Amino acid sequence: MKKKQDVPWEQSSEKTGLYGKKRKKDQTSCPVDGIPDYVFESLARCALPIIQAYYETEEGRKAYEEWKAKR
Repeated sequence: MKKKQDVPWEQSSEKTGLYGKKRKKDQTSCPVDGIPDYVFESLARCALPIIQAYYETEEGRKAYEEWKAKR
């Protein structure tokens, strides 16, 4: 299903992303502006289980504790 193209004068400064969280669209002049939200959401869905699995390991827990101590 195709998404309706945004018309510049109808664009809002915020977009709703994964899990209903809002992200600022005009925060930077980064070239990711043209990338559709579904690409970011797809990447997050792929990366999250891998990240969770890492932090469930002893090495991941240790790295997290070191990171917390530095903050």
